[in-house]
Amino acid sequence: MAQPFRIRAKRRVGGVLRNHERNWVLGYHMSLPLTTPTMVELLALKYGLTIAKANNLHPIDIENNSAVLLNMLQTDHPFYHNILTECRQLLEEMQLTVPTKVYREQNKVTDALAKERARTMHLEPRLFWQMPSFVNDFVQAAREGTTFNRRIKKPTIILPGRDVVLSNISCGSYNS
Repeated sequence: MAQPFRIRAKRRVGGVLRNHERNWVLGYHMSLPLTTPTMVELLALKYGLTIAKANNLHPIDIENNSAVLLNMLQTDHPFYHNILTECRQLLEEMQLTVPTKVYREQNKVTDALAKERARTMHLEPRLFWQMPSFVNDFVQAAREGTTFNRRIKKPTIILPGRDVVLSNISCGSYNS
């Protein structure tokens, strides 16, 4: 018997909208076809802005862990020009500023949403109007200002082959 055709998305995205007290308002996760990490960040931003606008959830502050995305929103990139223009237009329509840079460890909630998406097989986006139980601990940690170790990659340059070897090290703590 032939196996049914199944589309496997390779990228998962999670996002959360919280109020000024960092309480849950709305969360989402979705799967994306294989694409670049920058495109994933842009699509996540666009989807989050679209949800916020459609549900009149603004003004909002936006946090993102992609320095590349934040730089491109202020400049441009020929490959991502169209989606950058759409994101800038949504930011302008909602009278929002460019997102703030945060480290991934500062937002364990969106990471948990994306990882949960990896456990499911459906491709359509899912909205969470009620906080799902699998993010309870992370939301509580964010409210309490719990710190997490930050894992960074330290580049070591090997001159003969000009290869860059990356090794993981752990240093410092950042608030969630």
